[in-house]
Amino acid sequence: MLTGCIYEDLPPCPPQVLNVEFIWGDEPPASAEGMNVIFYPLDADGQRWIFNIPSPYGGRVELPVGSYQAVAYNAGTRHIDFCDTGGFSTIRATTLYDGAEPADSVTPTVPSPDMLYSASLSRMTVTGCGVEYIMPDGTEVSCGNNTVRMWPQRRTPRYNVILEDVDKLSHVRSISADISGLSAGCLLYSGERRGPSVTTALALNVNDSTSASGSFLNFGYLPSVEQDIELIFTLVKNKKVRYTGKVSDIIRNSPTPFDVDIIIRGIQVPDQGTADDDNVGADVDVEGWKVEIIDINVDPFHPR
Repeated sequence: MLTGCIYEDLPPCPPQVLNVEFIWGDEPPASAEGMNVIFYPLDADGQRWIFNIPSPYGGRVELPVGSYQAVAYNAGTRHIDFCDTGGFSTIRATTLYDGAEPADSVTPTVPSPDMLYSASLSRMTVTGCGVEYIMPDGTEVSCGNNTVRMWPQRRTPRYNVILEDVDKLSHVRSISADISGLSAGCLLYSGERRGPSVTTALALNVNDSTSASGSFLNFGYLPSVEQDIELIFTLVKNKKVRYTGKVSDIIRNSPTPFDVDIIIRGIQVPDQGTADDDNVGADVDVEGWKVEIIDINVDPFHPR
């Protein structure tokens, strides 16, 4: 009276449309031109799925049924290279464009990166009935309407170099700074800083007769090395004065690690044309300062 059959070769489930939502919290989504999302299949034979979502708030993607890990980061960056993109735990952002590790004796000077945000999901399963995933705090979520939420986190702090109470600032043509001991990049899934140690340069603008300032983005300090600053004052009388000192404590003890103020007070600029070491100094609140005066080569046939 009853009949039935067994299907041994069922057709695969069709791809599922997922709604990906980005939850920014206190972060400003307006700074992102959209989001790139990479889904890494946990099946070793699977292929990566890469999507560009034009809105920073989210959009729709289509994925086959299966289990994945996911990384998202803001689109539109122009001064960041993304390396080792083949794996969830290896993909990283850097400003070392060739991806080569420099020699131990060389500290490369790299450009300032763009503002970077990234988010990740350590495990996500797409089924024919919905989607399941693990939130960053370890909570398991099951969503029948195929909605996946991700929480972007800022990865590039801003360092503000502020000079106060500068003596004879009117004798200065320009000011630049280098900060060494910074990270070359970070892992996208965790934000972990990665070496090697690099240096980033910036220009400072004169604000008034006694102060100057400048700021730049970076991947944060590298914990394994010290952070030094070098200030170079180019004087109107073809001299340069170089001030160097350590800023590790200022950076590492900042109450706002993603908006660090490096305040240096009391630098004394020499009189115009003076090359006597006794006439310059740096009575500043940063330890270990050294001062060096350099003659600028004004020969037009030689670089300055």
